[in-house]
Amino acid sequence: MRGFSPPLTMILGLAGGLSSAAATCPPLPAGVLCQAAEVLPGAADGISKFGDAIAHLTHLGDEAFKQVAVLIDHGRVHDLIESITQMNVNNDAVISYLKEYQKYGGVPPTHSWDAVRSRVTDTLHLATEVELKLKNFSSSLVDEHVYDELERAIGAKSEVLTSLSAMQAPPKDDPYLNDLLTSFEKYAKAIAIAQGKVQDFSQRLAASR
Repeated sequence: MRGFSPPLTMILGLAGGLSSAAATCPPLPAGVLCQAAEVLPGAADGISKFGDAIAHLTHLGDEAFKQVAVLIDHGRVHDLIESITQMNVNNDAVISYLKEYQKYGGVPPTHSWDAVRSRVTDTLHLATEVELKLKNFSSSLVDEHVYDELERAIGAKSEVLTSLSAMQAPPKDDPYLNDLLTSFEKYAKAIAIAQGKVQDFSQRLAASR
């Protein structure tokens, strides 16, 4: 099966890695919002490339797909889809809470910054869980250094979002709030698209039994 690794490596390779948030943002803790906004697109890019790799597998010829199917745990695919679905729900909630906070500044009855932080904490936990499942999804098909790159993206995002989940309430007109919201929307979109590609793969996998 090593013959499948080169094309997947090209699809999944994270060229250049994450952009350096430290180069454009204030240092932590003051720069938490800015750095979170800078790091999330890198994690989204890793998710998108993984979705592209899954789509590549889905469209393999019948014989090649059968070889792949032997190496894939069908239950793991179903579990991954369920996890990504929950991740989408949580991302939508974070985006909604951020929009309300940005508009009202947490003044009742809208969501407070504590509510935003709580949702971010939940999302961080789910995101790390989902991304590690992606990393381990088809390790027998993809060279290890590719997953090392994805793992670095996960680690960078986790560190900054952990800081975000602990920070004090910013002013509702903080200029970085809008950047953070835009980054979360791109991240959520990347995960939703990847979810569809994993579902397509799951359907073909079920049909190959």
